[in-house]
Amino acid sequence: MKILTRKLGWLGVCVVLAILLIALVGLYYLRPFAGRFLDNLSPSQPKVELLAFWDELDWGEGLENVEEILQSGKYSQLRPQQYGPRGAGVWTIGTPSEWGAKNWVLCLQFDEGALVAKRIRIQDTARIHPRGAPDDEVSQADVPCPSWLEIWKPRDGS
Repeated sequence: MKILTRKLGWLGVCVVLAILLIALVGLYYLRPFAGRFLDNLSPSQPKVELLAFWDELDWGEGLENVEEILQSGKYSQLRPQQYGPRGAGVWTIGTPSEWGAKNWVLCLQFDEGALVAKRIRIQDTARIHPRGAPDDEVSQADVPCPSWLEIWKPRDGS
């Protein structure tokens, strides 16, 4: 502090501290705007591939057919993930890891070997539907959603 006061004087030190304080407060209040800007950027290539894969899947498609489509080479950035036994009815396909809970996971639900539901969630928690992802699609109204895929709704309603 002595070096700063010798070079700038007490008034200069106070001005520098005030400028730093204003910059920090400004950054704090501009953070929500930066988040909105980043959310409106175009999706990354893996997410584009995941959405194209989503569109290519037909209802009633078998798990083996889904694997063949995935292995065709068109979707090189997608990664199948196995979280439970293969016969559990839900198969997940994810995008490569990104920083900040941004990886998407496509959860495909099968009933008696046929595709009956498609849901996209974030990898960190399957209860959050990512912004920009299509709404859940279910081929039959009577297909129950696994409890770990149900969308979490905050208490404040936002």
